[in-house]
Amino acid sequence: MPPKRKASPLSGMCFCITGTLSVSRAEFEKLLLENGATTAKTVTAACTHLVSAETGTKKCQDAEKKGATIVDEDWVRSQLSGTPAAAAAAAAPAAKAKAPAKKAGAKAAAAPTAAASADTGASVYLECDSSSGGKFWRGCVEGSSTHVTYGKVGTSGASQVKDHGSAANALKFLTKTSNEKQKKGYAECSDPDGGSDAAAPVPAPATKKAKKEPAVKAAKAAAAAAAPAAASSGEGASIYMECDSSGGGKFWRCRVEGNSTYVTYGKVGTSGSTQVKEHGGDAEAMKFYTKMCNEKSKKGYSEC
Repeated sequence: MPPKRKASPLSGMCFCITGTLSVSRAEFEKLLLENGATTAKTVTAACTHLVSAETGTKKCQDAEKKGATIVDEDWVRSQLSGTPAAAAAAAAPAAKAKAPAKKAGAKAAAAPTAAASADTGASVYLECDSSSGGKFWRGCVEGSSTHVTYGKVGTSGASQVKDHGSAANALKFLTKTSNEKQKKGYAECSDPDGGSDAAAPVPAPATKKAKKEPAVKAAKAAAAAAAPAAASSGEGASIYMECDSSGGGKFWRCRVEGNSTYVTYGKVGTSGSTQVKEHGGDAEAMKFYTKMCNEKSKKGYSEC
């Protein structure tokens, strides 16, 4: 374990991180923690800094309202080394050299899947009404770790961070725990502390024996023909759609990876919210993908 710095300029600071970094988010958080700082999933009153490579995002607006300073990754590294270029050169490679993987599995964990290393990562927010008052549960994946916050609605709650060794294991844990919570009466809601849009409602199951118009049948046939072809390429089926509305442009993106679907949605120009759903098999994932594409087309979305 690296030695603690005696007098770090980051001591006492609280950072919220958004956007793409030169290293994994888990590794960057570790750097902050080792230098006396703390981290937060969302911009709260306790946050002193927001690390962001972009401006004008929802989190940047929250940071400005709450008085947090917006900085980038180079600024953080310059505080530690005095020279941004030197810090960047000594970043991840040096850390990996000091801590070689003990097993082959550890080496695989160093390269998380593209889905888990994305800007927002998979996330879910649930609430449950009970006799003692409303409760909430929030979970998200960042790299190979899951960040879970839970408690009474209206409070900051308690947080837990768990490292699963790989992004795939982290996604599996989030999916399993989310499903368990919903069995106990929790329901997915709009996250009051994250995302620019309200959470998309869970699609209602299709009515059996429903009459299908010829146009719908043709659309489904076209989507079904296109999706398997994309999947056979090795990259999985994927689609990006947009819709203009009175409230501004919205986007919807979906891709299939094995037996899981990854859906991201929100206002155009934002990172949006991401949902991950595990299906009973690859065929069921493709069936869900095709169904959702058709439903979005009916609602005025078009492929871009």
